[in-house]
Amino acid sequence: CLKNNWGTAILVCLIICGISTLVGIIPVVGTIASIVTVGPLISDEFIYFIKLNRKEQPTIGSMFANFDKYLINNFLTYLLQMIFIILF
Repeated sequence: CLKNNWGTAILVCLIICGISTLVGIIPVVGTIASIVTVGPLISDEFIYFIKLNRKEQPTIGSMFANFDKYLINNFLTYLLQMIFIILF
């Protein structure tokens, strides 16, 4: 699945980590923005790797294709996940 795709797979992970870090660095607003953006970014990263596993040849641009489309669903899912982690 990763044969000949290691470079783009690592780049996708670095892009997601970079965006999450840069958003989190911003004082006060960064915390809120991080909570809102991390869930959809992780979801798009998962979709990228699922497409890669299915041999659909995803591009780095396709990683952000569903960011706006499922923003609320991914945000709420991430928020519920964080609530359950904090409670238990």
